[in-house]
Amino acid sequence: MARLNEVDLPVPVQRVANLVDALTESLTVGEGYRLFVEGRDLAASLRRQSDSIVLPSRRWHRKLNGRCAACKEITETRDLRATLANTAAASAQLPLAVARLPATVATTEQTNRRVEALIGEADRDLGPTLRDLRQAAGALRALTE
Repeated sequence: MARLNEVDLPVPVQRVANLVDALTESLTVGEGYRLFVEGRDLAASLRRQSDSIVLPSRRWHRKLNGRCAACKEITETRDLRATLANTAAASAQLPLAVARLPATVATTEQTNRRVEALIGEADRDLGPTLRDLRQAAGALRALTE
């Protein structure tokens, strides 16, 4: 417990929160967001152009349409947006969780001490009875042999 109390948790937690904030900002307004928008626009442009071009082979046309759809799927997923939102929410909760950690550790140690005391009491209370049962079992074995 003493070693855990010596750990300076607020600094690493703040660094993680800052990193998550920077990533969120990068993906919503920075370079990542710009690439996201360009990818989406590129997919839409490719779809429009592929629809207007008569290709010599229908296979190539289907392949190009499939790739356009895949690009659009990647750049417009709800999962990506949900992941960003969940990451931001989790980073907001991280300092609160870290602040609760010492109290949780103290409660766990207190519970551990109580359980050890209960086990000791049970051993003291049941010890004589178990010895008597062992002796009785030994006596019964001796009688049956």
